[in-house]
Amino acid sequence: MTDFRAEDWLTRPHGLAQRFREAREAAGMLAQDVGAALHWDPAKVSKTENGKRTPTAADIHAWAEVTGLDDSRRDEMLAMLETVRALRSSFKDRMRYGRTALQGEYDRLYRESSRFRIFQTIWIPGILQVPDYARAVFIDLDELRETPRDVEPAVQTRIGRQQHLNDLSKRFEIIVCEAALRTVLADPQVMRVQLDRLISVTMLPNVRFGIIPLLKRIHTAPQASFVLYDELAVTESFVGETRYFTEEAALLGRIMERLWNDAVEGAEARGLIRAIIEDLTA
Repeated sequence: MTDFRAEDWLTRPHGLAQRFREAREAAGMLAQDVGAALHWDPAKVSKTENGKRTPTAADIHAWAEVTGLDDSRRDEMLAMLETVRALRSSFKDRMRYGRTALQGEYDRLYRESSRFRIFQTIWIPGILQVPDYARAVFIDLDELRETPRDVEPAVQTRIGRQQHLNDLSKRFEIIVCEAALRTVLADPQVMRVQLDRLISVTMLPNVRFGIIPLLKRIHTAPQASFVLYDELAVTESFVGETRYFTEEAALLGRIMERLWNDAVEGAEARGLIRAIIEDLTA
């Protein structure tokens, strides 16, 4: 896979940040020389050359003029800036066309990937959701955004994706926090059906399922949810989606391994789920 988050286009080899530095060095200028010519403070120059800030198109034009960068290289930098902007806005833009289109993108990831490492702190992972639970989640989220209300097609797309669980060439490694099982995001009856579904999933030969229990000493704080599609990591929050490929994705892979050390699996996990179902019934 070749998906990158926006910051990778700033800091990767021959990326936008390096282009700024190369243009300055080719002109035989020091960082303070460029800063003085542009009336930039040293921190702004440093952050621009190290990918710690996203430049504007005006910044690129000004830098090119001061360093004598030719038009073709300047235009390459402007094109790279547009890529950064596109990556940053892609989630928001996709959401304008509704959840069905976004779910279709995830379908592609499921088709093309073979190993899925999923960690969820507060929701049942989408690949394991029953229709009524998925519907409740989508309805709640849509109330936060001005997006087309295409809940039913999005639910059907998400549920259809579960066919991949039957593909034994694909491996699913899923950890959820107990809080996700106890957070009542749908009617109690729906929650009971959803939890019963999890019990059946633990029996699948290509699924490893674990729970980070409450009231147990753990060694890795479950800070945020994420999914690793092979070596591509995706995190999603209320405000958007971020994709990581390379070092950050590798770090999340190591975090996943640490989380398994704190998780309960197999019969112990099924027993915990059954206890939560009983609590919902009481």
